[in-house]
Amino acid sequence: MWHLTQRGVNEGHQQLERRGGSRRHAHAAQGREDTLAAIAAATASKHTALSWAHANKIEAQLRREVQILLALAEKTDRVGVPDGMDVPAEIARREDRLAAIAQAKAKIEQRAAERHQGEQQDFEARQAKRSARRDAGKKPRGKDPEPPEAGPKDSDQVNLADDESRIMPVSGGSFEQSYNAQAAVDTHTMLVVAAHVTQVSNDKRQIVPTLDKVAALPQVLGPVETLLADAGYFSAANVRACQARHRAAAVDETRIAPHAGARALRRRHAGARNRRSGG
Repeated sequence: MWHLTQRGVNEGHQQLERRGGSRRHAHAAQGREDTLAAIAAATASKHTALSWAHANKIEAQLRREVQILLALAEKTDRVGVPDGMDVPAEIARREDRLAAIAQAKAKIEQRAAERHQGEQQDFEARQAKRSARRDAGKKPRGKDPEPPEAGPKDSDQVNLADDESRIMPVSGGSFEQSYNAQAAVDTHTMLVVAAHVTQVSNDKRQIVPTLDKVAALPQVLGPVETLLADAGYFSAANVRACQARHRAAAVDETRIAPHAGARALRRRHAGARNRRSGG
């Protein structure tokens, strides 16, 4: 949630309504806990998803069936076919399915390549940090990280009805085909002032995109002073991003890992907030 100066919100209220949708969003936000994230259900069901392993299994089966039908078609002059069977139509139906599976596999491979690129960059960054510690005469903590494996995993999947949605965890420990919808809400008026939808379930990567959207709001709304978010958004990088934009960050600490760096970072920000409120 985003805290805007009340003066700015009052001055920009009419402009927001002229832009459309403000009252509807504000009404929907009333009575809800101040939270930045919501999981939006996708139109597709998780049961229409096709995994890499299952796609390969079906593809092999269809290719075998096509070969059997081709052999049967060659023998039709000498051997009769089962009643009601249209061999060319059966072959065409399987080839259509093979084409659809090939498209699905191509999307899975593309996503796997994008994932591997990110994992490789992270691996190289971690290796560089460990090398720097060794060069400084310090022993790196823990074991050396394993390099990421390229290519799709058996569990990688694409949804045939809505290929832009993703399987995401939801409350209760289950998973649904979903999108991750983010909203920045003014805590005084409960107006939604910025929103975006992402395919990434991890909220930690959504602070910076939301900061960018809020920064693009009309100046008449006034400056954003404070970011309020739950523990799912906490990371040192996100706090630094707020610092770089001169925003105070207030993040729920109930689920933050209690390592020294995080504690020190929280103490510094608590002190900064206290100094600001004290004048």
